[in-house]
Amino acid sequence: MEGGTAWLQQADCHGQGTHAFWPDPAAYTAAVRQLHAAGLRTATHAIGDAAVRHVLDTVEGLADGGRFAHRIERIETVPDDMLSRFSRLGVIASMQPPHTAYTRADQDDEWSRRLGPE
Repeated sequence: MEGGTAWLQQADCHGQGTHAFWPDPAAYTAAVRQLHAAGLRTATHAIGDAAVRHVLDTVEGLADGGRFAHRIERIETVPDDMLSRFSRLGVIASMQPPHTAYTRADQDDEWSRRLGPE
């Protein structure tokens, strides 16, 4: 988050984050479909809420759903309305609690400034 590479649904407080860090999200989806069809599960590095949503949408679109337990790694932020999708789709959420050590109670840290109080 603090590096400005998270893919967010809404721009951060610096006006950044609304573009995918992945060069081509459609190519990512195609690769996951191919790996899934070959019997492999995936582990995707996705920080922002838009990135997490894209991974969940990709898994939801697989022909046989959650046949394998796909993972999303390094989740830093995800809205409440997405939480139930993890269990429904059988996706493993790998959060990074050490990142919370970088936040300060007064919110005068880069992570808090980028996301804002809400």
